[in-house]
Amino acid sequence: MIVDMVAFVVVVALASFLGHRLMEIDGALVEARGRIRSVVNSEKRLAGKLDGMKDQEKSLGNEITQLREAIEELREAYSAAQREAEQARALSRPRLLVLSERKTPGDVAWVVTLTQDKPFGEDHPLAAEWNEGRQFLVFAKSEQDARQRAVRRFSNRPRYSLQSISAVKAGIFRE
Repeated sequence: MIVDMVAFVVVVALASFLGHRLMEIDGALVEARGRIRSVVNSEKRLAGKLDGMKDQEKSLGNEITQLREAIEELREAYSAAQREAEQARALSRPRLLVLSERKTPGDVAWVVTLTQDKPFGEDHPLAAEWNEGRQFLVFAKSEQDARQRAVRRFSNRPRYSLQSISAVKAGIFRE
């Protein structure tokens, strides 16, 4: 009987021990399943983000391609505008400078062309313009008055010479 009782106690102790171990294993198993679920959810979330990033990469790639094409078009347009500007600069457009705005009711507009002998060095931007003659707008009653106004303005400066005087053609003023 004692042996039976000892055997019973051993069996109960063993059952208790095994039950306790089984509960620990079950708790660890539940915890492991939770971690696995968390990892799977994280993996799904990251896979979704990765898919979104792949779509965004594709979209950005297309946008970069479009921007490169637009940049190339703008470069071509810029080059064309530069060529047009160079052509426009190459055109000789006379500049009409106003010598005096003083005008009386009977005055007529005259264009006086003045030149200057060797005004500047050859590389100076105004050298060609002075060599060809600069045109000034003068208001006066007669050609003689226009000549006198131009000579009065430039007489104290050496090397200026009056090249021509002509009445202003119609349509020179924008109205």
